Amino acid sequence: MPRNAAESLARRTVVIPRVSSSGPLVRREKGSCGRRSWAGANVHEGWLAYHGVMDNFWLAAAWSLLPTAGVSIVFFFVVRGILRFDRTERKVHAQIEAEERAARGLPPRV
Repeated sequence: MPRNAAESLARRTVVIPRVSSSGPLVRREKGSCGRRSWAGANVHEGWLAYHGVMDNFWLAAAWSLLPTAGVSIVFFFVVRGILRFDRTERKVHAQIEAEERAARGLPPRV
């Protein structure tokens, strides 16, 4: 019989090393025998384990949003370039048309 809560917790937990040797040890409950039921099938615990590549939630969230942000920035600059090009082209076309109208003696366009 366990004498205190720490001894009870020590009896229920087992230390299982991670697949990657770079991270600390992972604690798992006893009784799972290394297998867990996931989506109706027995799956080995190592297959479900997150191998500790990104332990920080916010770092993982930033890496998942980075491609979207990058594509959005590229899209912004492409659309901005198209709009600037169109505005400049219209201005130059209006200037050429005004010069042509003046050369022919026609009144300026309103």
